[in-house]
Amino acid sequence: MFSINIRTAALSVLTACFAAACSGKDQQTKQISQQGINDAMRLVEIAPSLSPTAIEKELLEIRAREYEYRTQIGDTQADAYIKAFESGINQADDSLARLIFEPEQSNTEEYAY
Repeated sequence: MFSINIRTAALSVLTACFAAACSGKDQQTKQISQQGINDAMRLVEIAPSLSPTAIEKELLEIRAREYEYRTQIGDTQADAYIKAFESGINQADDSLARLIFEPEQSNTEEYAY
């Protein structure tokens, strides 16, 4: 009977630790998603003053951040970052979204406002 109580207690502790770890990962994923949105809003704000080359540089930095999340934290968080970034761009600036996500359909190399 004593061993059953220890086993039950150990299982309860492991379950609590797992739940805490999962909620920590969920919180981390939310923070990384928010970073994606923040990065999108920053790019929307500065894009009108940037050359096409400078916009490409900004996008390379976004991809580098995605790679960092993917290799250091995990695929789920990296995917959440990119999804939030893309969603932020799409919602905030349709013409910038077309330039970034549909470059073959863009007739100009300049970002026009």
